[in-house]
Amino acid sequence: MPFTPVDLSPLSAANGFTLWHYRTSDSRAATQAAGYFASAQDRLRIGDIIMVQAADGTAMLPVRAGNLTGTATVLDATGAPPSIQRSANLPFRLTLSASAEARAIIFDPLPNAMEPGASIPVAVTILGSIANITFQLRNAAGTVIATQSAAVANGRARKL
Repeated sequence: MPFTPVDLSPLSAANGFTLWHYRTSDSRAATQAAGYFASAQDRLRIGDIIMVQAADGTAMLPVRAGNLTGTATVLDATGAPPSIQRSANLPFRLTLSASAEARAIIFDPLPNAMEPGASIPVAVTILGSIANITFQLRNAAGTVIATQSAAVANGRARKL
């Protein structure tokens, strides 16, 4: 079966080196033949390594130049293949600690009568670590009419 370009994908690239993955139903010997990866020569560079998952096993093929039969990319299958560790035991420990903090916002009583167009004084007592509070005035439909923010100082925030 011929080389299939869509089955060649980069796994990792750094410092001008790319580690490629290629899965095929061809044999390892077929993938090591001169010219097998010729149609990918514009993507492959000298020094890249292709991890081939062939029908009869897995091989790591370093890309080199110098094909005597033409200009296609040639794979070096004459040297000892590099070895790679497939798994590792990486100890990992994570400790997360947290503490509960009580927070409360207590509104001061609102005025009994509010006239249209007049400002409405709003004040609150804050318990806990809250640095800023935002007040919103909404109409009966729930639409925000006005928004005001106030900084919390000594456990109190006030806005007119």
